[in-house]
Amino acid sequence: MTPEQRQQFNAVVQQYAALPPPRQIMVRQALAALRRVPPPQRQAALATYPPLRQFSPYERQVLANLLFWEPYFSAGAPGADPSQGP
Repeated sequence: MTPEQRQQFNAVVQQYAALPPPRQIMVRQALAALRRVPPPQRQAALATYPPLRQFSPYERQVLANLLFWEPYFSAGAPGADPSQGP
């Protein structure tokens, strides 16, 4: 990762961490579900994922950002396991 990419990645993780814990859980569960969708189909799945109606526009953007950076997450990162914390 370039320094700029690392900075962007860290910003996304900070956006997630700034969410209230109950909202983090919801985002983490949605991320876990959407991670199972093949990457080329994720944008369409993100647009039609029913639980997104419960999310604010900001939370939807955080989720989309997390999906974009998903390949860089370790096993303990958001969405790795919905029963575990980030």
